[in-house]
Amino acid sequence: MRRSTIALTAILALAACSSNDDSDDAVNADTAEFVLPAGAFTIEAIATTEFDSNGGTCGDATGEITITENALRGNVLSSNGFTLGVDGTLSDTGDVTGGFAQGSNTIASFSGQFTETSGSGIWTDNFDCTGTWTAAPVTAG
Repeated sequence: MRRSTIALTAILALAACSSNDDSDDAVNADTAEFVLPAGAFTIEAIATTEFDSNGGTCGDATGEITITENALRGNVLSSNGFTLGVDGTLSDTGDVTGGFAQGSNTIASFSGQFTETSGSGIWTDNFDCTGTWTAAPVTAG
C-alpha cells in the first residue's frame, strides 16, 4: 500500500509541475506583441442584403489592398461595375476601420480585425446594403 501512495504522490507532483508550466506559457502567449500585417492582400466584400433602399441590387466587390504600417489602401471592382477606392486605418491591435469611395464620395464604411495573415469584418453602405469582407495575402503564382 505504501508504494502505491508514493507513486500516486509522485504522479500528482509531476502533473502539478506540468500544469504550472502550461499556465506560464499561456501568460507568455497573452503578453506577446501583435505584429501588424504588411504587404498586398486580396479583398472580397460580399453583400448579405439583396436590395438597397432604392430597390436596386446590392453588389459584391473584389480587389487588392496594400497594408503599410497602420494604413491600408487599394481598389475594388464592384459587381455593379464601379471602381471603388479603399482607405482604412489599422490599430496596433489589428482593429481596422475605413471606407469605400467612388471619387471623393465615401459610399460605404467597414470595420473588422486583422491578424498577421488575414482580415475580416463587416461593411454597410449609404443605400442600406450590408455585408461581410475578408482579406488574404496575395499569393505568388
